[in-house]
Amino acid sequence: MKGFLAILVVVGHAIQQYEIFLGAGWEACRTVIYSFHMAAFVFAAGFCSGKVLSFCAFSDVLAYLKARAFRLLLPYMFWGVVYYVLRMFAGDCARIPYDWSKTAFFLLGYNPDGAMWFLWALFAASAIIAAVARGFLRGWIAVLLLWILSAASMCLRLDADYLRGIRALPVFIFFLSLGLHVNVNYATARRVFESKFFVVVCMAAFAASCCARQYGWCVGVPWYAVSAPTGAMLTMSVSFFIVARLSLVSAGLALLGKYAMAVYVIGEPVKVACRIGFAKLGVPVSVSLIMMMVATLAISVIIARLLTGRSRVLSALMLGENQRGKL
Repeated sequence: MKGFLAILVVVGHAIQQYEIFLGAGWEACRTVIYSFHMAAFVFAAGFCSGKVLSFCAFSDVLAYLKARAFRLLLPYMFWGVVYYVLRMFAGDCARIPYDWSKTAFFLLGYNPDGAMWFLWALFAASAIIAAVARGFLRGWIAVLLLWILSAASMCLRLDADYLRGIRALPVFIFFLSLGLHVNVNYATARRVFESKFFVVVCMAAFAASCCARQYGWCVGVPWYAVSAPTGAMLTMSVSFFIVARLSLVSAGLALLGKYAMAVYVIGEPVKVACRIGFAKLGVPVSVSLIMMMVATLAISVIIARLLTGRSRVLSALMLGENQRGKL
């Protein structure tokens, strides 16, 4: 699942790099990807965090938060510092300017690397889930209430970039809890996700909500509250299908999923470098877009493989990995 989502992130962010030069078809593709891919990542994170429901002592919660801070906040801080330097000396090359007057919001998810807000929001949501999961997140009624809360939060006027992480918190909490409940009820959930009726209903709801967002139907309705959960669950249904029917594809996606964090954090500077470099070389936009996607996946995985097991410090700072290796 993470490997498939990593590809979607690369495609969506690459389109965003060239959005002013591309046609309606690419823009529609980006709308579809952005309508669920981040939510699906959080859903997957929740699915892999079933142990939080078994925490009995504060020490368990504290140990979990330390591990999540190492995994998420350390790369958030590292890449934030790197991008502060880059924006100071190469700010003219930035696609979106950074508001230096809002630097204090760095502690609330406003990172000069525009993609890093996701790591901050995921850590904050994980901390809240770890604190209340055992007592307040039992049963599907709690998940439904969180969905309602997340849908309501989408109606708030928090459109400024420096508030993106804060605005995402209710949504992330919902998808973490949804992933947790699917983990706990895995056998039943898998039968549901593999049901043809469920897949068809989710596809219809997902397509309708994406069309509504793309064409501006019923302005003011939080369509993301429909497209994100249906898209996330469809992604898991597709994952079950691939694992059962396409073993080679499953193996390739599993390998890419292993490096999903690297693709996300290292891929951003790679995409920026590709955009600037290809523009200076006069490469056509359509060709640049495809080359950027391939380069982002390849270079991110190569750098991660070189770091893993060779530099414990850089693996920790850049990727949040705690592995043994040479200093």
